[in-house]
Amino acid sequence: MTQAELKRKIESTREALDAAIAQKQAWQTVLDISRLLDCLIEEYLKGSLRKEEDRNPCLTTRSKMH
Repeated sequence: MTQAELKRKIESTREALDAAIAQKQAWQTVLDISRLLDCLIEEYLKGSLRKEEDRNPCLTTRSKMH
């Protein structure tokens, strides 16, 4: 999935989570949506970090040193 696709998926999942909370859906439903949102955000951030490392190789070297 591209970063743009991930961003759209994150937004729609966030809206679904907000709706589930507002509608007082079962806690398991809210938890499942929340976990999905967490995974999507993590994937998005990893992709952003990889892009930044591709642009600046010094970041990769520094991050491996710490």
